[in-house]
Amino acid sequence: MAAGPWDESLTARDDWEFRVRAVVVGGIGVFVEPVVARAHLHAGPRLSAHGSLPFADAVARAIRKVQARAAAAGVLRGGVAERLAREWAAVARACLRRGARAAGHAALLEAARLSPAPGRRCRL
Repeated sequence: MAAGPWDESLTARDDWEFRVRAVVVGGIGVFVEPVVARAHLHAGPRLSAHGSLPFADAVARAIRKVQARAAAAGVLRGGVAERLAREWAAVARACLRRGARAAGHAALLEAARLSPAPGRRCRL
């Protein structure tokens, strides 16, 4: 497939990252009936606990990959940039809530850089 293989190193937003790669190379998503996969939610520890610092770091790695792919394809603007800004803002919130100020501020700077226009409000 032109989008490349699944990135097993990502532990968060891996499905989103793959879908973005597929769309960038011209892929089209379709809904398939019947259900072809099921998720099993189990008790106990998970690879990624939503809101934790390791989860925020994993999300940031996925965002960086998507951002680089969008920039290379020349589509890092408009709705794509705004979606990435919202993702960075979520990472910033998770980091700042857990006291990781440097990582939180770096994520906020990325969100601000991707916002539609200086001085224009963007729903983050």
